Amino acid sequence: MGLLEAIFSGGGPAFKRLARAFKEILDNMDVYMRHGDMDYLYRAAWVFNYGVYGSLDKWHWRPMAKIYIPDYMSLGHIELQFAIAMVSGLISSAAKNLTLEEQQYIKDIIDGGQAYNEVSHLLSIDKKEKIRP
Repeated sequence: MGLLEAIFSGGGPAFKRLARAFKEILDNMDVYMRHGDMDYLYRAAWVFNYGVYGSLDKWHWRPMAKIYIPDYMSLGHIELQFAIAMVSGLISSAAKNLTLEEQQYIKDIIDGGQAYNEVSHLLSIDKKEKIRP
């Protein structure tokens, strides 16, 4: 589904929430990289599952659709597939420096396993509403 199709099918607000999900991931990864607080890496992984995977599964946007991530003007309007690769690469790259147990925990968050439920409390209900699929 392209951006115009999304707007006319009611997916316009959902596309904006997807953009906010990308912003939330980038913001959390920034804090994680500066301070090393694992909760921020867990949040990024959780938002990737909930806000990105959930939206893609529900709305089926085309990978070439252009998206603008709020507060990241330097990226401009980028293709959805690039945004996905960028944030998944950041999470994967950070996870490579962790123990195998921590890597598995992050994978479990992204896969929607028990760890996903365990870290769900790290985001407020308000934030979840702003990035919901």
